[in-house]
Amino acid sequence: MLSSFLGFLSEASGYYIGLLEKVHAAFDLKFDGNEAFVLRGATDPDMKGKYAGLTSCHKSLIYLGDLARYKEFYSENPRKNWSVPFEYYHQAIKILPFSGNPYNQLAVLATYAEIEYRCIFNYYMGLLIEAPFETIKENLSLQFQKNKTKYLEFVNDPATKDRTSNDDDKATKHFQMDLIRVHGILFTRTG
Repeated sequence: MLSSFLGFLSEASGYYIGLLEKVHAAFDLKFDGNEAFVLRGATDPDMKGKYAGLTSCHKSLIYLGDLARYKEFYSENPRKNWSVPFEYYHQAIKILPFSGNPYNQLAVLATYAEIEYRCIFNYYMGLLIEAPFETIKENLSLQFQKNKTKYLEFVNDPATKDRTSNDDDKATKHFQMDLIRVHGILFTRTG
């Protein structure tokens, strides 16, 4: 069953890569030095069509990132490598930097990698730009709730209360949890 699902993910990825190539050719898009699509030779009358092409590329890159994320999530590798979906989402940001969708997806990746402060950062980025992702406020609130639960578990853990330990990792983790907790309090009080 899992191999069928992974096969489907590969087929779907192939479809979107092909779609990107077709859109690239149809709208005369090219890559700049940073691997992002840019308009080439666009004039005012054909900007609408070129923008549609960029939007298609943007969405395709997000879908490719999602497919790569699922593929890695369900792989049997004990150490997950999120670099492929990370790159797809960043390419989507380069195409339409005012869209919150790729930031939301980067936040999801950060939760998989258990980098909570990066998750919060990406949710904030996706919330504060011109076109925020539709559910990003709710996602951010949920992340703050999870942090609150983890924070209470952490501070109530007897091992955490042992002040004789000189564990830098524990101190860093505590600082990050405190910082995120403060953001959560401010966010939920100010809306």
